[in-house]
Amino acid sequence: MPPELADPFAAKRAAMRAAFFARHFLLGGWLGGTDTYKRTMWAAVPDVALTRAGYGLTMRRGLPEPGADNQLIMAGHEAMLAQWFHRPLKRSDIELAARWSSRHSAVQAFPHGLWQSILDAQPGEDIFLPVDVWGFPGGQTFLAGVPCLFFEGPGGAVSYLEPAMCRYFAPIIQATKARLMKQATPRDAEFGLRSAPNELTNLVLLLARYVGGRGQLTSNDTAEFVYPELFRTVGTIGHEMMSAAESFERPLGEAEYEMMDRFVSALGQASLLCDLVDAETVGLENALRVIKAHLETDRVGIRVDSGDIAEQCVLYFRKMKEAGITPRTIVFEDEVTPEVVRTVYAHFRSATGEEPTMLFPGAGGYWWRLVHRDTLAAAFKRSATGDHPNVKFSNSPGKESLGGYLRVYGRDDVLVIAEPRPHRLPRDLPGAGRPGGPHLGPVHALEIVGTRPRLPGALSDDARPRGVGSPAPPGIGAILAARTRLTGLVAFHFAHTSLDKAKGRHRERPTFAPSRVAVFASCRVQRAGRHAGHFNGGCRVREGLAAGIGQR
Repeated sequence: MPPELADPFAAKRAAMRAAFFARHFLLGGWLGGTDTYKRTMWAAVPDVALTRAGYGLTMRRGLPEPGADNQLIMAGHEAMLAQWFHRPLKRSDIELAARWSSRHSAVQAFPHGLWQSILDAQPGEDIFLPVDVWGFPGGQTFLAGVPCLFFEGPGGAVSYLEPAMCRYFAPIIQATKARLMKQATPRDAEFGLRSAPNELTNLVLLLARYVGGRGQLTSNDTAEFVYPELFRTVGTIGHEMMSAAESFERPLGEAEYEMMDRFVSALGQASLLCDLVDAETVGLENALRVIKAHLETDRVGIRVDSGDIAEQCVLYFRKMKEAGITPRTIVFEDEVTPEVVRTVYAHFRSATGEEPTMLFPGAGGYWWRLVHRDTLAAAFKRSATGDHPNVKFSNSPGKESLGGYLRVYGRDDVLVIAEPRPHRLPRDLPGAGRPGGPHLGPVHALEIVGTRPRLPGALSDDARPRGVGSPAPPGIGAILAARTRLTGLVAFHFAHTSLDKAKGRHRERPTFAPSRVAVFASCRVQRAGRHAGHFNGGCRVREGLAAGIGQR
């Protein structure tokens, strides 16, 4: 059977996935997708621009929501890396950018030496950036202040990535919010498409929400079509339908009842929206009438989204129980957050003596609240040039950066930030002094974040870590920062999800849940795994547990 007959949607779905990632790529593949000062700096010091350098992406603050406890959830690789690496850059575009920037721009400067060196090293029209990327896998719990991505290559080239990579703040915040929502309720739906700046960002949100909390229910039809293995749509009555029957010739309550009844008669299920007139009187009466008139189905419930939501949930539950109606789902909305969910659930338990198993929260604007760079203080800082570490000091507490070519390793509940250099292990690291010394055990920490899949924008099977269980050699130098205790999110263990478009599935693996972080000046470890080629368009990546545990 031809593939198009076996799955008539496959071709369109593949095209939409390709378009989704392609639209994240630099506008027209133009080098202008960065800050102007990148051109001026590296034009002024061309030798420094070509020197090997390291840059770390760090979220310097945690999400200021109850229960987050300074912890964050990694997410967004597929979309965020697509901004620069969805496909190769084009030689002709680079040459055109050089001509514009050096002759026609208001700021006439261009780092010719840097980009000419990259062009000279590769034949043909397709140009790959000579950049290595290390990072936490999607779903990894990490602490604010711990580098979540690390980039190495010619310093000027890596520098160009800064604005795009700082945008990781959005999926990281949204994945963390998903974890917090999951802790508050085992079930919820996302209704935030109208809150998103555009449809693309809503898809990025939904993927992050899945990684952070396994959220699948959404009102975004495109998401379900493009990723049917991840998302399921939910839909019911809106105010626009309810109000369409209004007229001066009839009572509002009558118009409301008509639309409720027509919807249930046509579809056989509904979450009846009861606040067209008043949810606690007219709407309540109409909803009960419709439910009683359609006893052939038990899939007719209630939706409340204005007024005292907690009290209305109790009211509808009691009235349905008094009327002999079996418990029905009660969807509640109206600026829902994890704290609102807890408040509604607690009030329901107190007022009814029942568990709120029939209550179902839906959130929209919550997923976009606080979603901006300043919330996490996302920072992309140079940490090494050549053989020398670089540190950015600051008069503002918390803005100091770490120096060196950084890696993050894990042992038990400790995250270790270190640089590969031979030194002895400090005695205050847990396990120091025992025969043989401690080993930094396997952890899904800074590891491969992408490879060169057959289809743009996905993480392929080659992105899985190798050498699980391989310990790292001991030998870590002086401690630079204190350990910080983690609480809350560490109990939530499923997390890693990568999208495999070619095979139409998702993968997941347990996540290392850190409880402390230790920062060391240097660490003797060998890189693990193999060179994994290029992430799609042009970024070399390396794979291996914890970005280098084990023997190469």
